[in-house]
Amino acid sequence: MQFHIGQIIEQKFQESGIKLSVFAERINTGERNVYTIFKRKDINVGMLKAISDVLDFDFLSYYSKENKLPVVSTKDPSFTINLEIEVPKKSLDKLPKFLSQMGDIGETFGFKLL
Repeated sequence: MQFHIGQIIEQKFQESGIKLSVFAERINTGERNVYTIFKRKDINVGMLKAISDVLDFDFLSYYSKENKLPVVSTKDPSFTINLEIEVPKKSLDKLPKFLSQMGDIGETFGFKLL
């Protein structure tokens, strides 16, 4: 079954009880465009973030989980991304060095390895 973000947004919108006009205004679009959003199978991240804030639901994490993407959280102004790394047994002894180098590279971009 293919993931349909518009249907999930519509469901959460219906559950919220927010008036269509208020919802449209808060996500900076027109009422007609809201119905277009409900029909979309994908959506840009900026709009999805705005909708997440208005409906108080983390659509980015939900979308990532449903599409088996790294998990992204938007509850904090910064993002947390959980990555899965497959390490072959023969390379297990190299893992600490790899993680250290990843941390060093990340810091040059302002990232923090937790």
